[in-house]
Amino acid sequence: MSKRGQITVFIIVGIVLLGMLIIFSYTSSLLGLKQSGIEQQKMRGESELSAPIEAYITSCISSTAKEGILENSRQSGYFILPDNADNKSTTDLYENVAYYYNNNEILIPSLETFAGEIASYVDTMLYLCLDDFNNFKNQGYDISFDEPSSKGMLSQDKLTIITTHQIKIKKENKEIKLSEFVVSIPAEEYYQDIMIAKKIVETMNEEDIKGVCITCFSS
Repeated sequence: MSKRGQITVFIIVGIVLLGMLIIFSYTSSLLGLKQSGIEQQKMRGESELSAPIEAYITSCISSTAKEGILENSRQSGYFILPDNADNKSTTDLYENVAYYYNNNEILIPSLETFAGEIASYVDTMLYLCLDDFNNFKNQGYDISFDEPSSKGMLSQDKLTIITTHQIKIKKENKEIKLSEFVVSIPAEEYYQDIMIAKKIVETMNEEDIKGVCITCFSS
């Protein structure tokens, strides 16, 4: 074969290889776009399935936490009053409250305790708002769930509730799981009330306490 013929063969082979490379790249691009479209469609489907339920749960946690602030305030910030074995709460009032000061000891709870008690309220009372997800079950949803477990954090301006709630949602051929919900509600007034009570207690002695209206701290 002449030198010119060899060059021609190399050119033809090069063109063929280039064409194959272009076809491979184009095919890979199409497959990638198709896969991306499938994934986006799946994500949209999951979002459509979970979004209303997630919003419903978040709303229930928020409203239950607000109720918890009011209800716990009736018991000096506690959901369950401390064991009275050490005289840490009253026993003979219409609505018993915890002592913030007794036997020369300051007993007012920490911010962590206040927040934790509201979290306990949420865990115990959330089911009333969720109503076993009956509204969604009537729409064809199959929903199963475990008991909630919440943590609370109280700052100067807000109360944050982090609730772990394992939920499995099924509808038609779609299935998704939810697990964690974070809700923040305004709590500036609640925080200020705690700080005022703390300041009052810290500046009083046993003689001063004798004339204090115990239930006033729980209103």
